[in-house]
Amino acid sequence: MIKKIAALLLVASLFGFATAQDDPVPMLKEGDVELFIQTYPEISQQLEDLGMEYEAKTGDYDIPDSLRYDTKLREILKKHGWDENFFTVMGIIMQGYTALAYGEQQPEIDRKIADSIKEIESNPALSEAMKAQLIESMKAAQGMMADQGASMKENIHPDDLAQIEEHMDELKELLEDEE
Repeated sequence: MIKKIAALLLVASLFGFATAQDDPVPMLKEGDVELFIQTYPEISQQLEDLGMEYEAKTGDYDIPDSLRYDTKLREILKKHGWDENFFTVMGIIMQGYTALAYGEQQPEIDRKIADSIKEIESNPALSEAMKAQLIESMKAAQGMMADQGASMKENIHPDDLAQIEEHMDELKELLEDEE
């Protein structure tokens, strides 16, 4: 399923999905999240059936040129109640889900980092300089992760985040389902 997410995000870029906004505007209509949850598995499968191929060496999907502008793509979306806006909605939902899920996990991540720092500090095999370097690196990574999570959240309108948050359990089941 993670590969499917990557593939659909690639396709979304074809339709101008932009994640960085100065002042995010509401993008989701009432019912978009529910419709996405209902239709995403079949849409992603049908797009794969049209020729998306996963390249194991690069970790990328190959999207044939024929799919990029094919009427079959529009037919698939229309069949499931969508137009090209599906890709924008999908991007917002996935980015919002990621930001919210990260926020939920942040306390556990912080705890694990704190435990690791304590372990480093108490390790007699490490020099003080090495300890300082490792701790600084861990704190920098922690700060970057927190900034990234906050940035993702800031790029989505609070109303959209609220709609996504209402369906976190369903989205987790849908998006984190390993193949």
